[in-house]
Amino acid sequence: ALEWITASEINNEYFEIERSKDALNWYPILKMNGAGNSTSELSYYTLDLSPLNEISFYRLKQVDFDGQYSYSEVDKVYMQNGGVSVYPNPNSGIFTVAFENNPEEISIVCYDISGKEISIEYEIHGNSLTITNPLPKGNYLLSVITNNKVFNNKVIIK
Repeated sequence: ALEWITASEINNEYFEIERSKDALNWYPILKMNGAGNSTSELSYYTLDLSPLNEISFYRLKQVDFDGQYSYSEVDKVYMQNGGVSVYPNPNSGIFTVAFENNPEEISIVCYDISGKEISIEYEIHGNSLTITNPLPKGNYLLSVITNNKVFNNKVIIK
């Protein structure tokens, strides 16, 4: 999840979220419209649906209508995709999440492309679980927390 708050905005055309694997070479991954001019506090929220494995660096580029821009501070995020797999993927809304090791505790959160949390139901079967309520067509980010590690997987429902 990528979140930020502005106290006010002046001449703000848009925000661009940039990602890097080394904090040297940056690539734009998302663009969101700004409020233009605002004197009230505004909150922004989105997801990186294709996060890099291991370490990702993120920064926010704020661009004015006249083309001037500024950058936020850099945030370092550690993620793991290995150790948890989703199959079949793509799927029709029902799928299995398999764990490399038997998890002690499991917490799962599913987000749609807009960053809204989606309610899911599942049944645990040893080192895997099956989603039991079909999800509608779309792209999702499944965030699985187990054994003090966070695993993120993109899930495609066709």
